[in-house]
Amino acid sequence: SWTSEGLEVHDCRELFGMDEAIQVPFTATYTYTGDEEVDGRTLQVIDVQYKFFQNNLTESHYAQGGTFAGAQGQAVQKIWWDNERGDLDHYTEEMEWVEKYTNRMLDLGCVPQVKLNKECKLIEDAKAYIEEDLRIQREGVEALYKMMPSLACDPTTYDITKAYLADEEEDLYWSEEQLDLIEKIGMQNWLMRQM
Repeated sequence: SWTSEGLEVHDCRELFGMDEAIQVPFTATYTYTGDEEVDGRTLQVIDVQYKFFQNNLTESHYAQGGTFAGAQGQAVQKIWWDNERGDLDHYTEEMEWVEKYTNRMLDLGCVPQVKLNKECKLIEDAKAYIEEDLRIQREGVEALYKMMPSLACDPTTYDITKAYLADEEEDLYWSEEQLDLIEKIGMQNWLMRQM
C-alpha cells in the first residue's frame, strides 16, 4: 500500500452558474491486490480509497446566488493498470450500497423509485456542515439499529444491512474525529490539513 496526493475536478459551471470548475484535493490510499488476466493481457489490480472535504471556494464559485457551498465524500475504486502500456486500462467506481439494495429490492419483486428532495439546506461553514452530517448519520445509525430485529426473517437483507450499518458507523466516527480535531487544532489549521 502507498498514499499519494490527487485532485478531483468537478465542472459545475453550468449547473451552478460558476466561473470556474471546482478542484477538490485529496490523499488516496492505493493497495495492490494482485494480477488479473483480461482479454489475454496481465493487468495489475489496485484498490483506491480516499475521503475529502472541500469548501475553500473562490469568489467565482459563488456566482449567481451562491448555490454551491462545498463538497464532502469518499471514493472507493478499483483500477486495472496495464504495466506494458504504462497506462490505466479501466476502472470501476463503487456505488456498492445503492447497487446492493437495488438488487435486493428487485429480487424481492419491488420496483425501486428515486425521488428528488425539493428542500436543500445550504451550509457554507465547514464545521457546521460536518456537525449537520454527523446529526444525520447518528439518526441514520439509530434507525438502522432499530430496523435490524425486523429483518431477522430475511437473512439476505439482514446481512446487507448489517454490513451497511458498519460502514455508516465508520463514517460517523470519521465525522466525530474531524470535529474533535477542529476543537484541538483550530478551524484554520484543520482547513489547511484538508488542502
